[in-house]
Amino acid sequence: MKILTLILLGSAAVVAQTEQPAAQTEQPAAPVATRVVNPIINVTVSPLAPPDLDSPYASPRDAARHWLQATLAGLREQHDIRAAMRGFAQSYLVDRT
Repeated sequence: MKILTLILLGSAAVVAQTEQPAAQTEQPAAPVATRVVNPIINVTVSPLAPPDLDSPYASPRDAARHWLQATLAGLREQHDIRAAMRGFAQSYLVDRT
């Protein structure tokens, strides 16, 4: 029964592909020019931290990245979890992004 169903569906697919479409007697309608309107989307972004001119880093994000990398390296070497938590907190306070 399954084989008969597969043969029937297969032959229907072959017939559908070999049939020639009927010639169109009507002219297609002229394309209508439509105007696309792009919506305006407001995105709320938190402001950047003010620059620290005493810092040797280019931006607060660079300083936070340095804190995070130094904290991860210290955690890997010394396994001091309290110092790591302080470093993570300092990194978060420097730049919250």
